[in-house]
Amino acid sequence: PRRSAAETFLLGMIALGFGLSAFCELFAIKGDVGRMNTVFKFYLQMWIVWGVAGSVVLVALCSLAAKSRAWWSQIWQVGLALVLVAGLAYPVVATRSRLLDRFAQAAPHTLDGAAYLNSAVYNDEGRRLVLGNDYAAIQWLWQNVRGSPVVLEGWAPYYRWGARVAIYTGLPAVLGWDWHERQQRWGYQQEVERRVNEVNDAYSSTNPTTALAVIHEYGVSYVYVGELERAYYPAAGLAKFDALVGSTLDLVYDARGVKIYHVRGAA
Repeated sequence: PRRSAAETFLLGMIALGFGLSAFCELFAIKGDVGRMNTVFKFYLQMWIVWGVAGSVVLVALCSLAAKSRAWWSQIWQVGLALVLVAGLAYPVVATRSRLLDRFAQAAPHTLDGAAYLNSAVYNDEGRRLVLGNDYAAIQWLWQNVRGSPVVLEGWAPYYRWGARVAIYTGLPAVLGWDWHERQQRWGYQQEVERRVNEVNDAYSSTNPTTALAVIHEYGVSYVYVGELERAYYPAAGLAKFDALVGSTLDLVYDARGVKIYHVRGAA
């Protein structure tokens, strides 16, 4: 009761930070990978609360030290300086390492998040994927596609080059980055798995009817076949798309190892 409202609020923020930290030690969000995302989300709030409280506490401690005896004030100032230097060690040392940790060292330094593609090469399933080839096709989609037509592109396991068309164009895909859909909708994983199987069947099967069934079920307007699809699916399965050109599909892009087919009658 003797404390001011400001002091009470400050102590409450400090306690809230400790409470959030303790919560993450005892509980985790259902379906989390261990408790990784629980810690990420709650600690973001904790550091904001502690950052504000810590700034106020630092000023209060400086004021307290100034009123103390000279020798004690000097000891406290040296101690504070050591703590600040220790805290700055990470950004000083880690910044250079982080800047060197690049997908392609030859990529330009720019705010364009796609510019690295022209310099990047990714090895997957024993094949060398030149990402610049996809980048050229993605730029063609940027320039020539209007609206939000659905794209069919190949599936790849998590944290690989899969879903690149949906990611870089914003166009909806039959199946994009599927892990978080599985994780956040745990009870509906079978729906995601069904799409994985249907996309794989559409590319792998040599029967055109199988691919057309998927195309019509999801209202696909464009079918994408690039190096990733050639790495994951048999050549005989991919050849059926060329066989459908002139009847069901039109080949609208063919360059640098990437083909894009437009479904006749689609938007």
